[in-house]
This record gives sequence, C-alpha cells and structure tokens, in this order.
Amino acid sequence: MTNPNNYRRGASAIALGLALTAVQPGAAMAQDSAPVAADDAAGDDEIVVSGFRASLESAVNAKKIRDQVVESVSAEDIGKLPDASIAEAIARLPGLTSQRVSGRSNAISIRGFAPDFSTTLLNGREQTSTGDNRAVEYDQYPSEIINQVLVYKSPMASIVGQGLSGTVDLKTIRPLDYGKRVISIGGRGTLADIGKLNVGSKKYGYRVNGTFVDQFANDTLGIALSASYLDEPYQIQEFNAWGYAGGGTAASPVVIGGSKSYATSTQLKRLGLQGTVQWRPHPNFTSTFDAFYSDFSDDQIKRGIELPLAFEGSTGVNVTDIDSSGEFVFARAGTFTNVEGVVRNDVFERKAKLYSFGWNNKWQGDDGWNVSADISLSKTDRNELILESNAGTGRGKGVGATDTIGFTSDINGTVFSPTLNYGDYNLIQLTSPLGWGGDQTGVGGGRIRGGQDGYYNNRIIKDELWQYRVEVERELEGFLKSVQFGVNYTDRKKSLVPDEAFVGLTANTDGLTSLPIPQEFRRGTTDLSYLGLGPVVSYDPRDLLAAGIYQLGAQPLWRRRGQGL
Repeated sequence: MTNPNNYRRGASAIALGLALTAVQPGAAMAQDSAPVAADDAAGDDEIVVSGFRASLESAVNAKKIRDQVVESVSAEDIGKLPDASIAEAIARLPGLTSQRVSGRSNAISIRGFAPDFSTTLLNGREQTSTGDNRAVEYDQYPSEIINQVLVYKSPMASIVGQGLSGTVDLKTIRPLDYGKRVISIGGRGTLADIGKLNVGSKKYGYRVNGTFVDQFANDTLGIALSASYLDEPYQIQEFNAWGYAGGGTAASPVVIGGSKSYATSTQLKRLGLQGTVQWRPHPNFTSTFDAFYSDFSDDQIKRGIELPLAFEGSTGVNVTDIDSSGEFVFARAGTFTNVEGVVRNDVFERKAKLYSFGWNNKWQGDDGWNVSADISLSKTDRNELILESNAGTGRGKGVGATDTIGFTSDINGTVFSPTLNYGDYNLIQLTSPLGWGGDQTGVGGGRIRGGQDGYYNNRIIKDELWQYRVEVERELEGFLKSVQFGVNYTDRKKSLVPDEAFVGLTANTDGLTSLPIPQEFRRGTTDLSYLGLGPVVSYDPRDLLAAGIYQLGAQPLWRRRGQGL
C-alpha cells in the first residue's frame, strides 16, 4: 500500500556479472549440476559439493554445532555472497529485515527492534559505526570480502558488547583453514532504468572485486587478500506532502497542505580492502592478523520545488472535485492561487573512512586447555555536509510573481499544473522567497538579513575503539562441554563536532536584494514532469559558496543562547 504523504520511486538496477576463479591444481571441484567422482582407479569415490549447495550446507552446519539460537549465511564461493550487499543477504534470514536508504539496504533490524539495539562484529571484534549511534551501516562492508555471517539471537557470555536484539558477526576467510590457492576476479554492471534525473548524474555504474588466497612454508603461513571497488548511481523520484488540511466535510474537504518533493541523484563510491595473515608454526599454536579498510563516499544532489499551499494563510484554494466515498471528504482536484514556491537545490555529501585491525594468538592444547589473546582497533572518521539553497521570484513574503497551480490528488500522491515556468533563469533568482529565518547575525560577522537563502550543516564525527581480551578454556567430558573464563577491556571514544550556519547572499546588504544565478553556475534544468511541475533551474550551491556568492553566518544567534551573546 502506498502512503500518500510520502512516496519515492527508485531506479531498479539491471546487473551483468563476470567471475573468474583459479584454484590450485589437484583440488577436487564440482559443478552445481552434478557431483564429481575422484580417484576411481583406486576404488575410492569422493564427492565434493560446491556452489550454492555448499553455501546452504555450511549455513545449516553452523546452526547445528552451536548451542545458541544462530542464523547463518555463507558465500557460495570466494567473493560471492548470495546478494549484492551484506544487508540484503542477511535480511533473508528469519527474524531479520533491512532498512533502505536511497534504494539500497544499509541497516538491519532483528526481531522488530531498531538497528540501534543490535551490535556488529568483524571476526568477533566490536566495530565502530558510521552513524550517530552504535548501529553499523553495512554499506561500509563490501559483500565480496565477507565469507560468512553469523547472527546470534540469544545471549552468549563469550560475546562481549552483544546487542539487546541480537549480534551480527561478519567473518572473513582464514587462509590456512581454507587450505588451497584461489585467485578470484569478479565484476558487474548496473543500469538506472529511469535514467539520469539531474545534470551531472550518471545512468550506468559498476563494481569489481578480486581475491587471492594461498599457503606457504609447508602450509604454516597463509595469506588472504581481497579488494572491492564500487561506483554506482541511484536515481529517485520523490513526493512528500507537508500534511493535509481541512475538516473532511463537504464544506471543508481534506486538501494537501503543502508539498516538498525532489528529483534525487546519488553517486555512491566505495573502496574496500581486506587482508589476513595466518601463521601456524606449531600444530597447537596459531597467530592471525586481520586488517580492513573502507573509503566511502555518498554524493547526493536534490532538486525540487517546495510549495506552501493550504497551510499558507495567504494562499487560496478552489476545490472542483471531491471524493466522499470514504470516512472523510477528500479533494481530488482544484486550484491554488497566490502560491509563492521555493525552488530547492540541496546537497548531501557524506564521506567516511573506516579502519579495523586485529591480532589474535591462540593455543589449543592436547590436554584440553585452550588459551586465546586478542587485541583490536576499530576507527571511523566521518564527515557529513548538508547544504540547502533557496531560490524564487523575490525576497520576502508578497514580493515577486505568484503562481496559480491546479492539482489532482489520489492515493498515489498529487500532480500539479503550474502557470509559472520554474526553469526560467530570468524569473527564478537566488533569494529567500518567504523570508524564512528572519534576520540573523552570525558570530564573528556574516550578517544574514531578509531571511535565509539556505542552511549549512557540516558534521565531523570521530569514533575510536580499542579492545583487549584474554580467554582461557578447559574442555571437559560429560555433562559440561567446557568451562571458559577471561577478561575483556574496551576503551571507546566518540565525538561529534557540528558546524551550523545560515546561508545568505553576500550582495544582500540591505535585506532586500535577490540575485540572478550567474551564467557560469547554471546547470540547465531538472525535469519534474512526474509531479507535473515541468523544468526547474539547477545549480550546485557548493560552487556558489566557494565563489563567495554565498556567505555563512558562522553560527546562528539562536543557537548561542545562554552563552553571553
């Protein structure tokens, strides 16, 4: 069912993939279609299961051998989880669902709880997050470098930092345990089927990956290296209503209160690198070093028109068609007059780098005593910039040309028919059409007058986590399988430094000035025909800020209350 208050149409992707895998000579392989018999001359038949069947078998075995309630998904081959992302792969498991951003899965809910209530581990080690809480966003982890995912739904004493709803443990390959040489290369292409919605955006994308696994020194030293790079576009047509006004009667039917809709284009780029070195100088002792690095960039441009309609006191409405079949009388068509639209060109820029290192030393004794020591570091540096920009026909309420807009509404949203051309650069100028925000004096200068022309919010986040752990296990016979005890020390630091400001025109010294968009910054027009609004002027507010056309009030006065200003 579609919610009329807010819907999005996202681009589906058509993917074409290629994967090449080379294995060490002599290793027995099998196709998905039939098993392979080896060493027939000796009369010994060996059946090796691989591909998707092997991934199912591995997942089932992972659940069988554990005493806890565990869900599992395994890669059918090196670099091949069942889906394009980790979140999509584990969302198939019972009791799990994914939350989507810009059409892609990036967070997991376990048993109906929000992602904040779960914890994510990498090879058993707690990870920092790219969000404002402890919920890990799975966009950071390329699915091609993950070999297995375990989801613990019940508590376990040996898991430190486990979530209230569950714990997700991402596993990378262990080269000595894998036991053979592998060279794997894969790639796929993507296509946004609704095309490019904004100038400068892309229609096509791709992702490539490679993995190398080998063993040396009589299988006492193993190396696993993986790399993945992604460059994909996401195109979304959005409709968002402010809400609905009216009493729901024939004299006062329910009518749309306002609209804030965009054509959104996102370019996602991600480089993921992972490496593991495993050393086993003695059959009872194994030392393993893991390293993971992710460089993530999410660049989004949103262009649209914000329309104050029934919620704007000076706007009139004439309803020409109603629907009285439901509980409330609903306006299906009509006309709004005296509309002052706000043209929006907004930027959302997100960059994040994630580092993760871990060193584990484990002794498995012949006498049933096992000892493990682990030290790890997880660190995230993130920067988020939100830059909003307004344009219209004049600065302030009642200044400049107004619009008469027809509308038709149904369960899928509202389609408009304006009389103004919002793609006309001679008509639409840089300004504050309704004077939102009023006069503001930024700290250290930067006086913003006649309403805000935009808003600037730059958030700098740093998250660092050190973890030290020692565990001793004594294997037993009889009723108890083993007894484990140990100590864990975690040191985590997380900081958020916001830099917020109103945006105003540098040339607006009198609080009355509007400015035509300079020729060199015009990016053509963006088509909003799916809303009936036609073309809209397009530019990048980052360019205007860099050129000095925009200025920042270093910090709005209302955010400094109580600080002696």
